[in-house]
Amino acid sequence: MKYYASRLLPFYVSVAVVVGVLIGSFYATHFSGNRISFINTSSNKLSDLLHIIDERYVDTVNMADLVERSMPQILKELDPHSTYISAKDVEASMQD
Repeated sequence: MKYYASRLLPFYVSVAVVVGVLIGSFYATHFSGNRISFINTSSNKLSDLLHIIDERYVDTVNMADLVERSMPQILKELDPHSTYISAKDVEASMQD
């Protein structure tokens, strides 16, 4: 009997892990679903705006430059301590 119980132990552990993952994913979706959908909606708005500017704006726009110039402004809205360091500035500081 003891041998039979020890053979089933990995099965029981596997079932417990699967049940734990399912319960965890349910709670994660249930309790943070509103926040995640809000973030997705907001990021989609920003992405949509950039796409519309790129496709339909009357003048030619350098999208990479527009994004680089927008990042500091977006981060400035968070707090006075959040800053954006461009890849060019990081590379320059690494060479010094």
